[in-house]
Parts: sequence; structure tokens; C-alpha cells
Amino acid sequence: MPKVTAMMKDPITSFGERLASPIMISPFGPRFLAVVPAISFRPAAETVIRLNYRFQRQYDLLGNPPSTTAGFQFGVSSYF
Repeated sequence: MPKVTAMMKDPITSFGERLASPIMISPFGPRFLAVVPAISFRPAAETVIRLNYRFQRQYDLLGNPPSTTAGFQFGVSSYF
């Protein structure tokens, strides 16, 4: 039976395994993983009120534990 590699596994499972893996090193520099869900509200046709949550992990070239940052952003835009 052939050995199963990450490329042959289910993409969702292999993505989760890569997130949990301490080795996410890119040969071209630091690697980032960011998830940014947002809620937007339009009280008028040309106004947007938005709330974002950003979760980010940054991996370095040396294989150190990732630095994790997270936070909320609030924004108001008006187009005139």
C-alpha cells in the first residue's frame, strides 16, 4: 500500500494538520496565517459601519514558536 502524504489527504484535514504543525516555514521568508471575519452594517446607502476581528500567526525562518496577535477593529466609512 502506498504511503499517504499530505498532498494525498483530504484538503480540510491536511490544512488543520498544517495549522497544528510547528513547522510552517517558507523558504522565501516569514509565513503568515490570518483570519479576519467581519460584520458590516449600512444604515444609509453611502455609509458603512464595520467590526472586524483579526487573528494572525507569524512563523519565522528559525522554527521558533509562532507569534500570535489578535484584536478588534471598528470602522466607519462615508462615501460622498
